[in-house]
Amino acid sequence: MNHALPWHRQFWPWFLISIPAATVCACMFTIYLAVTTSDSLVVSADGGVDVVTERALAAEKFAAALDMQGELHFDRATGLVTLTLANLPDTANPSSLSLDFSHPAFVGRDHKIELLPSPSANVFVGQQTAPMDERWYLVLQQDEWRLTGVWDGAQGYNDRALLSPRGAR
Repeated sequence: MNHALPWHRQFWPWFLISIPAATVCACMFTIYLAVTTSDSLVVSADGGVDVVTERALAAEKFAAALDMQGELHFDRATGLVTLTLANLPDTANPSSLSLDFSHPAFVGRDHKIELLPSPSANVFVGQQTAPMDERWYLVLQQDEWRLTGVWDGAQGYNDRALLSPRGAR
């Protein structure tokens, strides 16, 4: 005599039902996250994306025409940031520069530091307070020129970054 259990008391039907049920739960959670959180990778601008992009491209072309370059040195122990600029225009004598640090994934980690001129020509210094053990996109921009670069602090041994116009790389 065969004493088979009814289907609702066996393992395999419930196991097979649990796979699509878990998928439905995961889908509902994903929809909840998409509706309740903002996309931090989308950057909004006052003049629109096209206007900001045109300005950035024009500033990079100007810097490329002057063959501008920058070299950043980071002192991990003190947080001192030293920027040496090559081919800075004679008309540009900034009282300070703003260096933007953009995190590749989290907009909440983005920050700026102010670089002040040092007694040496075309050398600017500033103080970094945020940890530098991650990857950062760097932007150094004045009214008519713009330099960009990448700092990869995850390497641990590299304490410098090169800045150049995007088209010059």
